Amino acid sequence: MAGRTAHGGRNGLNDQRRHHRPVRSASAVIGAIVLLAVGTIVYLLYQAAFSGAFLQANPTLGAQRPFLEAGALSLALVLVPMIAGALLFSRDAPARPSDTSPKGAGSDQPASARLAATIAAEVELEMAGIVFRNAEEGIFVTGADGNILSVNPAFSRITGYSAEEAVGQNPRILKSDHQEADFYRRMWADILRDGRWRGELWNRRKNGEAYLQTLTITEIPDQSGTAKHYVSVFTDITELRAKEEHIRHQAYHDALTGLPNRTLFHDRLRQAIAHAQRTGDSGAAIFVGIDRFKVINDTLGHHTGDALLRAVGARLRERLRREDTVSRFGGDQFVILAGEIKTVRGAEGIASSLLQ
Repeated sequence: MAGRTAHGGRNGLNDQRRHHRPVRSASAVIGAIVLLAVGTIVYLLYQAAFSGAFLQANPTLGAQRPFLEAGALSLALVLVPMIAGALLFSRDAPARPSDTSPKGAGSDQPASARLAATIAAEVELEMAGIVFRNAEEGIFVTGADGNILSVNPAFSRITGYSAEEAVGQNPRILKSDHQEADFYRRMWADILRDGRWRGELWNRRKNGEAYLQTLTITEIPDQSGTAKHYVSVFTDITELRAKEEHIRHQAYHDALTGLPNRTLFHDRLRQAIAHAQRTGDSGAAIFVGIDRFKVINDTLGHHTGDALLRAVGARLRERLRREDTVSRFGGDQFVILAGEIKTVRGAEGIASSLLQ
C-alpha cells in the first residue's frame, strides 16, 4: 500500500511536468512571434523614417545608412525575440522556494509577515523620531551609567546646553542647590523599585539661572530585565508657578498696599481665636483710619491718596511685631490683629504707639 502510494505520487508529479512543458513552450513561441512582429514593425518604421528625402537633407546620416540598417535589423530579428523569450520564461517558471522558508503551501506567508513587521517597525521608529525632535518638553536619554546619550531640541532650548555640550555628560550638570542629597536618594529608590519617578524639582540652566520643572524618569530595561536606558521628560514650569503664586497672592492681599485683605484677615482671626481657646491667651483687633482722607483724595487727586495709603500701610507694618497682622479692608480702613495681649491697657499701648 505504501509503495503504491509513493509510486502514484511520482507518476502524478511526472504528469504535471509533462503537462506544464507544452504550456510553457507554447507561451514562449507565441511571445516570440509577437515580438518578431513588433521588431518587423520597428524595421519598417525605420525604413519610412530614413527615406531618401530625409537622407538627402542629412548627408552625414546617409553615409551611415548601412550601419543603421544592420542595427535595426538586428533589433527586429534577434534582440526583441530573445528579450521576449527571457521574460516569458521567467514569468512561467515555477517559483523556487526559499531555503529559509517553511515547506508546503503558504511558504511565502512568513516572509510577507516579516516584511510587514519590518515596515511597521520602521514607520513606528520614524514617528518616534518626529515626536522626539518636535516635542515641547525637554527629553534626554541616559545609559545605564547615567551619562547622557541623546537630547532633543527642547532640552537645549530650556537648559541652554547644546547637544554637543550635553552628550557624554552626567545630568548633574543641571543640578541646583534647592534639593538636599536625601531628595535624590529617595528619587532613585523609587526608580529602582517602580521603574518610574515623577515629581517637581529645581534645576539650573547653563547661565546659572534656577528653574522649576516637572520631571518624569522612566527606566527602559533590556530583554533580561536589566536597566539599559533611562528616558527623562521635563517641562519648565517656573513661569506657570510664578503666575499661580501671583494669582494666589492677589486673592488674599490688597492690590494697592500688598497687605493681607479682608479674606486673609478673617482666616488668621479664626486661627487666633482657636489658639486662644486652647492656651488661654488673649489678643486684640485694632481698627485704624485716616482722618479727612476723602478731602485729601478729592483735592490732591487719587494718585496722592494711593501714595498716602501705601505709606500708612508700610508705617504700620514697621511699628508692629512680625507675628502681628496688618490688613487693609478697603478705603482708608486698616485692621491690626495682635496676639498675646494680656490686658486692655496693653492694646491701648499698641494703638498709642501707632499714632506717634
